[in-house]
Amino acid sequence: MNPTPDETSVRHTLSGILDPEFGLSIVELGLIYSVDCHDGVVHVTMTLTTPACPASGYLVEGARAALAAMPGVREALVNLVWEPPWSPAMLSESARSALGWNPPR
Repeated sequence: MNPTPDETSVRHTLSGILDPEFGLSIVELGLIYSVDCHDGVVHVTMTLTTPACPASGYLVEGARAALAAMPGVREALVNLVWEPPWSPAMLSESARSALGWNPPR
């Protein structure tokens, strides 16, 4: 019996998808807006740092392929959106540290 995917396992899987420019995961970069898992169907809504991102196909297809390979996933859907727009405020603490970005206080 395959395990049932949940938000935690999906985010863990997506942590393996690295942005080639920054070398950080799409999760750390704050590109994953939502995860919905229901009866083996995983639907992820994500964005990119900019609509002109040259790695857009790589990141979206990489996410879809990684999700499709997860045990218990019957269908993997990745929806790319531009609203709300991404901002550096969406970076995880570890990503901020790695990039040397500290917001003003």
